[in-house]
Amino acid sequence: MTEGAMVTREEEGEISFLLSASLEALNSADRAKTRPPAVSIRPPGRRGMTVGEKILAHHALDGRGLVAPRDLIWIDVDWALASQVSWKTGHFRNDRLWLAGDRVGIRRDQRRWDAQSLIDACERAKQVFKMTDYQGANYTTLYTEFYHQRAQPGMIVLGSDPHTCSSGTMGYLSIGSGPADVTTNLAVTGRDTMLYIAQQLQHKPVVVDRIVEFTGPGSRSITCDERFTIHNVTAELGAITGIFVPDENTHKLIQKRSRAQHKQSSLYFRPDDDAQYVATYEIDLGHVRSFMAIHLNVYDVVTVSREVGICLNGGFIGSCATTEEDLTLAALVLARGLECGLRPIPMGRRVMAPGSLPILHRLHEYELINPYSDPGFEIGAPGCSYRAGNVHGFGL
Repeated sequence: MTEGAMVTREEEGEISFLLSASLEALNSADRAKTRPPAVSIRPPGRRGMTVGEKILAHHALDGRGLVAPRDLIWIDVDWALASQVSWKTGHFRNDRLWLAGDRVGIRRDQRRWDAQSLIDACERAKQVFKMTDYQGANYTTLYTEFYHQRAQPGMIVLGSDPHTCSSGTMGYLSIGSGPADVTTNLAVTGRDTMLYIAQQLQHKPVVVDRIVEFTGPGSRSITCDERFTIHNVTAELGAITGIFVPDENTHKLIQKRSRAQHKQSSLYFRPDDDAQYVATYEIDLGHVRSFMAIHLNVYDVVTVSREVGICLNGGFIGSCATTEEDLTLAALVLARGLECGLRPIPMGRRVMAPGSLPILHRLHEYELINPYSDPGFEIGAPGCSYRAGNVHGFGL
């Protein structure tokens, strides 16, 4: 802009946005300084607190470092998550807004689907919010690479989707909102564990609108990918979110990250021995088998062996939380079947949707793509896959 030139309305808006974003970043940094310090020893006289309560207390703007049931508090949020169908709800710090174009891959209903409009929506969000960390459409689901590369223990993350709870894997509160969908697909490991938990709970309302904490000796044997899947399904149980107590598995995954800013603010909260829970359930992981949920009821869980011989019209491997472990194990099972001479039936469509581009690249690197391509699986774009096929009008 030359000297003496008038500022246009568009330029004025740009300057105003950048100033507000900068000020919000400074305000956020100031609020972080007022947070009570994390302590390794419980202060005398303080009530026993759960992991969720400790994280909320740490982020409460009153600075007391203490919360109790039915307290109403204002909190500072570390990250905001949004998909391309929800980013117009408002803006957060442009360096702490994670947007994923994860609904533009597989089309269930060709007549109602306009993938390009969703891609355009992502690009508009990038421009409007001046986003500093945007990877483009079909790079990852809303949660997968965020959990792998950015989330840290002790944080609070708010998302526009009910499966934001997936990321409690890393020992932080990730709370979402929106219409929950129903888990109907067959999967392995972590999903089997959560389906077993759903079977045991059988519509018990105790988890509804509450934070579910996973802890105990058995939890240490559950990998971070499995935890990611487990947390994803807490939405189907009606919980606000779920959280695993962060441990050495969490620490190892975080230390693998290349960017220091996403691993230097971790707080490894643990529940007090006398923390007060509404209810406690002991889940024997020794009873976990290969399970499936009967459409359309996540609580109607049966073993896969009971459904041997069922006629399938096609096959789909993917979900909102398709981890690298899921796809690796599925590839090994498919490879073994092909080695034994098994071949897919000619009817039906077969699709695999990876959780992110990095996962897809690693499958190629480990030569685990052929078990999918040889029997005729279509390799879909990374994203939330068939889930968005139920949505008919995004109003963008």
